[in-house]
Amino acid sequence: MCLMKNLDLQKLIFENYLYIVSGLVLGVIIVGSYKYYNFTIEEKSAKAGDLYEILSKTSDDEEIYNISEKIIEEYNDTVYSIFTRLYLAKHYHGKNDYQKAQSHLSFIIDNDFSKNYKELAKIRLSRVYISQDNYEQALEVINTVDESSSFISMIYEIKGDISKFKNNNVKALEYYEKALETNVINKDTLLMKINSIK
Repeated sequence: MCLMKNLDLQKLIFENYLYIVSGLVLGVIIVGSYKYYNFTIEEKSAKAGDLYEILSKTSDDEEIYNISEKIIEEYNDTVYSIFTRLYLAKHYHGKNDYQKAQSHLSFIIDNDFSKNYKELAKIRLSRVYISQDNYEQALEVINTVDESSSFISMIYEIKGDISKFKNNNVKALEYYEKALETNVINKDTLLMKINSIK
């Protein structure tokens, strides 16, 4: 009986050996391809990270432009392309080039990035609009940020800033106090803003 089962098993293997070997080869190819893919993604991300580190340490405008363009073009599928756009938005905002700052932030908001990056870009875009005295647009953008996010303190602070610039000190004070309740890191700045309108 045992010999019969062994013969049936051998016959089954012999009749289907091509399928068995093909399945094994396919399995090896799939596992190898997956490992290679992960390796190339990690290597690409590491190269982008190295470039981003150089970018964050330079102050030369031409070097900033060249490095950021390389990251955005060659490593656009890494998180460093988002970091680079946020960095460029901050850089251009600091140079009062609001159009370029808005462009990079809008790209993040309008494309398929994680919610946190989009929320952060909206917060920064609101600040750009405030710098342009465009308080209504700033308020419109900041009102689209999820108030249950980890950025709640920044949301309240920006709403306070907008209210202050619109000469609504009562509302500004209310927002600054809410920001203060949710944030202990930026406490000194918030207290200074509160004291400036009391």
